[in-house]
Amino acid sequence: MPTEQHHSQSHFLNPPRFKKLPGLTGLYLNASLRTFSISLTGIFIPIYVYNLTQDLEKTIIYFIIWHATHLVFNIPASLIISRFGPDVSTIISGFLRALYLFLLILSPKFPMLLFPSAILGATTAPLYWLPYHLAFSRQSDKKKVGKQVGTISFLQRLASALAPLVGGLITAFFGFNVLYTTAIIILFISSLPVLFDEYNTKDPWPGLQKIIKGQKTKGISKYTKAFFGNGIESAFYGTIWPLFLFVFIKDLKTIGLISTIALIVTLIAVKYAGSIAKEKSKKMIRAGTFSMGLNLILRTFLLNPIFLFLGDVLYQLSSVFVWIPFNSYVYSIPKKNTYVYFLDREISIISGKVLGLLLALAFLRLGIGLPLLSLLGVFGLFLVYSWSRSNPNDCQS
Repeated sequence: MPTEQHHSQSHFLNPPRFKKLPGLTGLYLNASLRTFSISLTGIFIPIYVYNLTQDLEKTIIYFIIWHATHLVFNIPASLIISRFGPDVSTIISGFLRALYLFLLILSPKFPMLLFPSAILGATTAPLYWLPYHLAFSRQSDKKKVGKQVGTISFLQRLASALAPLVGGLITAFFGFNVLYTTAIIILFISSLPVLFDEYNTKDPWPGLQKIIKGQKTKGISKYTKAFFGNGIESAFYGTIWPLFLFVFIKDLKTIGLISTIALIVTLIAVKYAGSIAKEKSKKMIRAGTFSMGLNLILRTFLLNPIFLFLGDVLYQLSSVFVWIPFNSYVYSIPKKNTYVYFLDREISIISGKVLGLLLALAFLRLGIGLPLLSLLGVFGLFLVYSWSRSNPNDCQS
């Protein structure tokens, strides 16, 4: 009969195995918590940098440095992911993001830390997003990819919807330091689910030659226009739009409330768009980009707070019918070189962000006012729209 000591030794040598989270469950949990953490601060970081610099041009330069660093760091990040695997790289990304927020906390007392924080913050993105896209592409069910994209988009938008209002209230009553500390805590918690999911595939690094060649292959290059446009629109909405709101509204609680209500309105639409993405993707992308572009043109001239609020609600609603079918299509494409595909996709999108912000800086220096920078978003959306027109059969997955 085994002794008590034997049981103890056996338990030590064979520790209990935790049950793995099935399918996309770990990714859903990780993405939702991480999105909530980042959305707590996301819309407020451009405002925070603007408050520190008191200069729109310097604020734009801060984010040019960010995205240029992200662009350059994509290749080294892919090496790290191949060497250590997606779980470790995701955890490293969370740690670096927390350190980035800590530098922002110190920046009012030590202004020399502000621009280095952009470089540090940029390194966190490719370490997270490449594993995320690879995991979703490989773990998703190709027959249900539209619904699965809808599900994860619903969870992320729910997190994104709650976060700006919570972030605005925390900032208004307790300040940015408490906001960033809260985001850091949630960020660390978000890393836990990836340790218990079923996906931790280590891809061999494809090599620089294959990555460069990938940008020229038909399977990737014909989508570059859409990815590029996606990046330009993201540069507008992620950086210019928060500054736009702050200059014309100034109240952080109101800004958070606008973002929250706009995102809540879209939640039902997300589930609907995910369920019909395959059947009507072409029409949805065209109608959505046209509606978003018209929205941006109108808000350039109608600057009262009520219209800014209603305009953002309609913009978010229209965006559902662009990015859900578009991402459903992206994930459902049969890919022989998935790793290269998503790495090149990331390079194209970030290149678009850098170009968009460089154009924004040029416009400001030419004396073109902040409202007219919304036309950059229109340009990005036009690229996505024209891609759907030039590749009509590719829009249906």
